[in-house]
Amino acid sequence: MISFDDVPVFLGCSTKKRDEDIFVSYKALQCIRCGLITTDANLDELSYAELHSEAIGGIWLRHHDTFAAFCMRKMAYLLKQPSVLEIGPSSNPIVRRIQCEFDSVCYCDMLTELPFALIHNEVYVQARFPEHMDSNRFEIIIASHVFEHADNLNKFLKGALDRLEKNGSVLISIPNFQYWIENKYWNAITPEHNNYPMEEHLRYLAQLCRVEIEIEYFENHSVFAHFKKTEWTDRPFIIFNPSAAEKILLQWVESLQHSIELAENALISAAQKHHFDAVLLAGASHLSQYPILMSHQITQRVTNVIDNSDYKNGKRLYGTKVIVKEFEIIADYIQPAVVIFASPYQNEMSKQVKALNPRAIVLTC
Repeated sequence: MISFDDVPVFLGCSTKKRDEDIFVSYKALQCIRCGLITTDANLDELSYAELHSEAIGGIWLRHHDTFAAFCMRKMAYLLKQPSVLEIGPSSNPIVRRIQCEFDSVCYCDMLTELPFALIHNEVYVQARFPEHMDSNRFEIIIASHVFEHADNLNKFLKGALDRLEKNGSVLISIPNFQYWIENKYWNAITPEHNNYPMEEHLRYLAQLCRVEIEIEYFENHSVFAHFKKTEWTDRPFIIFNPSAAEKILLQWVESLQHSIELAENALISAAQKHHFDAVLLAGASHLSQYPILMSHQITQRVTNVIDNSDYKNGKRLYGTKVIVKEFEIIADYIQPAVVIFASPYQNEMSKQVKALNPRAIVLTC
C-alpha cells in the first residue's frame, strides 16, 4: 500500500482562484492474489469532466486512428451494418474514425452534453456505464481509455457483454500501465484512474466471463483488447506473480523523488553553463503539477508551464499559481530551459521544443 497526500484532483487548468482548488489524499493498493493495482480516491462527488485532462498531440492522433483500424479489423466478420455503442467518447469519438456504415450509433458518457453534434443515426445517453444505462443490445461496444476509470472491471465487462448480441464484440483501449510503471512515467498512477490492469488481468477477466480475447499493443502507449462473445473453450487459468507487481510499484514511487532531484540538479548545473531567459515545464497536467508542488527549487525557478492545448493557454495550472502558455512561446526566448518529466509524450515534446527553438536546453528527468 502506497499513500499519496494532498494531490490535485484535476489534471488540467482553471480560471478560478487558487484557494478553490481541491486536493485529495488516497492510497494505491494491490490485490495480494493477482497484483492488480487499484486506488481508493473517493471522487464520487466530482464529475469526470472535472477530473480528466484533455488528451491531444501527435501520439493521441496516431492512437485514435490505430485503434479505429483495430476496431474495423475485428468487425470484419459481421455480415450486416452493425449497431454500435461507444462508451465515453468525450470530444474524440472513435466511431467517427471507423470506415464503416453503422445501422445505429449510441454514445454513452457522463457529460451533460457531448462536445460534438450528433448526426442522423446517432443518439446520446447521459449515464454512468453500466449502472445507469438501459439494456439495449448492440453488435459492437467500443471504449477508448475508459475501462481504467471503472469502479469494478468485472462489472463493467459483464455489463458490456450483457448488452451484446450473439457473437458481438467489446473493443477497448487502455493505457499500457505495465510499461508506464516499469519506465517510471509520472502519469502512470493518478487519482483519475481507479484500476491499472495489465495484459494478464485482461486475459483473466476474459476467462471469468468465458469469452475469447485478442490483444495488440499500440507503441508503448496503449493496449488494445477484443473481447468476443463466442463459444468458450475451457483452458488453464492465469497464474499471477503479485510480488513482481509490488516490486515495480515500489520502484515507481521511489523514482518520483529521484526525478525531482535530477531536475533540481540539472537546472543548477545547466544554469552554470548557460544564461536562461526562462525556465519552462512541459505538460499542463501532473507532469508539471507534482514537481511544482514537491519542489521549492522548481517552484522558485519556473517561468511558465507549456502545453499544446489551446484550451489551456493563458489559464492557471490547477493546484499551483503558474500560468500555462502554448508551446510556441519557446520561440520568443533566446535560450530557455525546458524541463520534461518522464511520460509517453517525453520524446515527442523534446523534438517539438527543438523544432521551435534549436537554442533551447531540454532537460529530461
